[in-house]
Amino acid sequence: MILGRSLARNARLYPDRAAIIGADGQAVTHAGFAARVWRIADALARQGIRKDSRVALLARNSADYLAVHFALASLGAWTVAINYALKLPDIDFRLNHAEVDAIFVSPEFAPLVSDFSAAVRGRIASRVFVFDGLRGGAVSLEELVASGKPVAPDVLISPEDTLYVGYTSGTTGTPKGALVSHRAIVVGFLYKALAFGLTERDITINPGPYWHSAPRDFAALAIYLGGTAVVPDRFDAGQFLADVERHRITNTFLVPTMLQRIVESDALASRDVSSLRTIISGGAPLPTAVKEKVLKA
Repeated sequence: MILGRSLARNARLYPDRAAIIGADGQAVTHAGFAARVWRIADALARQGIRKDSRVALLARNSADYLAVHFALASLGAWTVAINYALKLPDIDFRLNHAEVDAIFVSPEFAPLVSDFSAAVRGRIASRVFVFDGLRGGAVSLEELVASGKPVAPDVLISPEDTLYVGYTSGTTGTPKGALVSHRAIVVGFLYKALAFGLTERDITINPGPYWHSAPRDFAALAIYLGGTAVVPDRFDAGQFLADVERHRITNTFLVPTMLQRIVESDALASRDVSSLRTIISGGAPLPTAVKEKVLKA
């Protein structure tokens, strides 16, 4: 019932199977993914990140986004996923409300750090990490990886401990941070595996932004089971269909708008999507006309 505990199991059982395939097509095996996650976790622990620390992620989807999420889970720290489409005051509100101790950013969002409130900047001053390359005085993810040891953290984590903070939309007031436990997510993984017949043989793609729990959790589910998560950096209907054909995708989570764009794409007729067994939709009502097109396709 602890998210990070799956890493050692999968590294032992499926060491050479791909855990993640990034947008560049590069695959990382389960053995390699576990080692990378543990290196990140060890380096973060040396930076003072420990159980119940809160670490924000303000970044686009990437294989390393998931690696950091698993590293935080292995430490008992909390992932605070931030919607990068929000305006600066709304981002700052979440960072301040969650009392984050550190932040990971994509290079394109790194300039925002200097505009955060004094309270936020004071807490994250020496713990700003950039996913790709150096930016100002920030530490790159590769520097963390290089400085960490590939050893699983020895941390006592309870299934009831917080895994991540998910912020509500705030439609009737200021957003509220919902605390989501390891147990809540892992039990969800198990019933999804049963309901949808998912196993370690499945290959998933979930092109929604990882600041939202659904695409991030469905990707993490595949890794947890010993399967493979294909990670596009953003959604494009034509690219989605190409990825399904190239990687023999078996399941996916898509919101109705994505499904509509896919069934209306000119690329659909020329792509082999026969591997796709399970399509899960949520986030909004699925129009009957779109569902019928999906079933026909």
